[in-house]
Amino acid sequence: MIKKSDRTGLTGTSASPGLRIENCGEPHNIFLQTHQVAEKVAEGELDSGFAIVRPPGHHAEADEAMGFCLFNNVAVAASYLLNERPDLGIKKILIVDWDVHHGNGTQKMFWKDPRVLFFSVHRHEYGGFYPAGDDGYYSMVGEGTGEGFNINVPWEHGRCGDADYLAAWDHILIPVAKEFNPDIILLSAGFDAAIGHPLGGCRVFTFANQSF
Repeated sequence: MIKKSDRTGLTGTSASPGLRIENCGEPHNIFLQTHQVAEKVAEGELDSGFAIVRPPGHHAEADEAMGFCLFNNVAVAASYLLNERPDLGIKKILIVDWDVHHGNGTQKMFWKDPRVLFFSVHRHEYGGFYPAGDDGYYSMVGEGTGEGFNINVPWEHGRCGDADYLAAWDHILIPVAKEFNPDIILLSAGFDAAIGHPLGGCRVFTFANQSF
């Protein structure tokens, strides 16, 4: 989703075309890529946009596709705004990833970049849950000038629900986001933490995702 709030907001999980854009309450089905939607929000042409397309993107790394992800769509959009369209004045981007799996690809792409604050809340299982390893651990905070701009909230078991996610929002994400004061927010909105998902194992209700 891309949304211009007091500053701006974006949510999207695909570089593939086929996006539903909402502006002033009127939905339009158009043929755009995620970075193009982000561009339109940054330009003020749209208030917000939501990508309802496949494949997702947050596992894809710079030189490797993985986890059903071919291209890291949100990372492409962020890089495009920061590096290809400096005229738009987007200098700081918050990327929020609430997919049940850690956004390893997005994390690696902005590991040393203080212009991007990456926040991921995910099931971790002490490194045993996909994509496995230590990348999703809370101690992974970035490196160099990017140190402190990478935040992981790892669940070490399944069954986490609305109260857990909202607590992470209230006590970690929102205070940090207010201090960071981003120009635009990109959201990797995977819904596999929803109750009943066969792989996620968490218990988030749909209305809670809407309230996020």
